[in-house]
Parts: sequence; structure tokens; C-alpha cells
Amino acid sequence: MPRTSVISSNVFRRSVIASGGYIALAMALVWMFGQVTFWQIDQEEWLALDDAVIDIVDEFEDEGLDAVITSRSLEGEAVWSDDTIFERLEDEEPLYVLRANDDAVLGGYGGLWPEEDDQLVWLDHPDIEDPLRALAFGLDEEVWGVVARFVPEREHYWRWLIPQVQYALLLLGLPLSLTIGY
Repeated sequence: MPRTSVISSNVFRRSVIASGGYIALAMALVWMFGQVTFWQIDQEEWLALDDAVIDIVDEFEDEGLDAVITSRSLEGEAVWSDDTIFERLEDEEPLYVLRANDDAVLGGYGGLWPEEDDQLVWLDHPDIEDPLRALAFGLDEEVWGVVARFVPEREHYWRWLIPQVQYALLLLGLPLSLTIGY
């Protein structure tokens, strides 16, 4: 009876194919888990922005524009400087700006501008390069505003972690499956 090598045997091939299938399935599940996590974080952030806009609109309707600007002053300044927004960043509080129709800043941080799609924006700030989620809104015919939140660090961690887990599955799972198959 002819002797066949282990590598060309039917059992070895089947075990490698099965292991490869399990690794592919595990990688797909990790990717899917990551996408669901990103979606949840995104929804939480958009809800927080919606809540911030509702708070501003309600305060505007109840107490007027001066109350909105006064209640959101930082260090006694209605218009925030580049340095004062770091406090908001550390506290994970939203940034905002209120502008007149001629784009004059009435309150908040003047370096915050909306984009067309109200998704991610970048500040006109010399030291901050991180994106923000932003939502534009109108208070009346003469005043409009933007509320923005920094993309949370946990989203950055997840975006780093998911590929690392997939690489680990490949680097550990593939040699292990070859060894088990052998």
C-alpha cells in the first residue's frame, strides 16, 4: 500500500479547510460586533447633540437670547477664546456657537462652522485637529447656531481594537489549525 504524506492527506486538508472557515467566521463576527458598537456610539453622540439643541431652543423660547448666551458663558466671556474651549474638551461637554445672519458671533466658539452634511467638522483652532460631530439649527430668522461634540475616545479605541483582534485571530488561529491538522 502506497504511503501518502500527512500534508496531502484528506484529513489534513479537511481540518485546514474547517479551521479556515472557523477563523473566517470568527473574523466576520468580530467585524460585525465592531460595526454594531460603532453604530451604538454614533447614536448616543447624535442623541446628546439633539438634547443640547433642545436645551438651547427651550431656553431661547422661555427666557430669550441673552439668557442662552449668559448661561453658556465661560469665564465670564460670551464669546469663547481658543484657550477656554479646552475646559469643555476635558469635561466632554458640547461646544456651541450662535451667529447672526451676517455670521457675527453672538456667543460660543467662533471657530465652529457647520458643514453641508452636518456630520464631522473640524475647528478653526491652532491646536485641535480632532474632528467633531456637529448639528446646525435655527433659533429664529435672525439667529442660527451649531452644537458640536468631540468624537469620543472610546470610538478611537474600538477602531484600533477591532483590526487588532482580527490580526490575532489570523496570526494565532492559522498556525494552530495547521498544527492541529498535522
